[in-house]
Amino acid sequence: MQWCECLGQVLWASLMIPISLPLIFLLLLVASICGLTGEFLLWLFPTHIFSKELVEMGNNLASSSRKIFYWCLLKNSDVGLRNKNRHVRNEASAALQSTQTLVEHVINMTQQPVALASRLPFTVPRSTIIYGFPKIGFTYQELAAATNRFAASNVIGEGGFGKVYKGKLPDGRHAAIKGITASSSHGEEGFFKELDFLSRVHHRRLVQLIGCCVTEGKSLLVYEFVPKGSLDTYFHGNGAKTIDWPTRVKVALGCAKALAYLHEGCQPRIIHRDFKLANILLDNHFQPKVADFGLGKYIPDDVTHIETRVMGTYGYAAPEYIATGELSEKCDVYSYGVVLLQLISGRRSHTRDCEPTFLVDYIESKLRLALQNNDFSEIVDPQLMNQYNHDEMRMMIACATACTRYSPHERPPISRIALVLGGRHPPETLGSLENHSLT
Repeated sequence: MQWCECLGQVLWASLMIPISLPLIFLLLLVASICGLTGEFLLWLFPTHIFSKELVEMGNNLASSSRKIFYWCLLKNSDVGLRNKNRHVRNEASAALQSTQTLVEHVINMTQQPVALASRLPFTVPRSTIIYGFPKIGFTYQELAAATNRFAASNVIGEGGFGKVYKGKLPDGRHAAIKGITASSSHGEEGFFKELDFLSRVHHRRLVQLIGCCVTEGKSLLVYEFVPKGSLDTYFHGNGAKTIDWPTRVKVALGCAKALAYLHEGCQPRIIHRDFKLANILLDNHFQPKVADFGLGKYIPDDVTHIETRVMGTYGYAAPEYIATGELSEKCDVYSYGVVLLQLISGRRSHTRDCEPTFLVDYIESKLRLALQNNDFSEIVDPQLMNQYNHDEMRMMIACATACTRYSPHERPPISRIALVLGGRHPPETLGSLENHSLT
């Protein structure tokens, strides 16, 4: 029975190949005359990424075919018949060679395609290396299966960009799969920006990109799964759990190292532009991983700042950025200082229920008084129940106040904050609170 099936397949192939080859040849020729070679190939194989060489071959075919069409069908009184025939022969030879290469590629196209559209700024085959680190191109069907068809029970986060799902990849790894729809506030530009950033950077305190998938109307990013979730849920989520003081210090140090890498370890420099509690994820050991680079910006080495549209999160954005749109590393430093104040106090970055609205303004006078009296009871998160190290508290307050100074020129680089939190520099190197105004 199996022998009969094989024979049937051979006979079917022997009948279809003589028919399919001329048909594909004819369709390619018609598409190239109309200048639609690329569209035809994408229609024939919508999920396949064609190499640059093949695309160039298609362009050559289209060019040659259009010239043949014009030479043969249009009247050109300025060119003699012999000259015209010579041009036709040359272009026909080039078109035949290009078409033969394209047909051979189409017939031999047996590899599993990946769900990436040709509009990607760079191609991601199923297994490749982007900027030195392995990334994977997934099909939409694979990610749908990994998330049980994007079941609501697998949603682990949601924002303006879309939803984040927990999924299990074919190799057994758990992953966070972020879907960005065409109508989301982040949009396609934010998707490709985050894909670009996370493909270039590699640091243990930054969330790692595993791969991606692009289909019509949907764009998906696949990250490593960070099991303990967002830091924001521990402070302001439903049924929030308390994080002890040593963990808060550890989170502060890890985030400072991550931002120092972006500001000083990357070329060009990278500004996160949306650093906040919600974009800090915690692993099994409660070590932080900074996430969400959809609003990130490159800063050239030869400039101190750039002017851009004001974006970010209310309560975290630096005052000079809000007022003028001038973006620099010091904007991230300010946002980091707000996060430190939240780690200290447990409060939200801003509230509309009382004045002042912003946490930085609300807590300024209380910080001064606490440092003068060496009594932190009025500013410390009540959930800590006074279980903290007083020297570390003074150190955290010194770092927070230095980072949230009103003038960006008075804020220290984030690398210096990391050195202070790591115990390698004394807090005095950041300057005294009395000599600098927060607002």
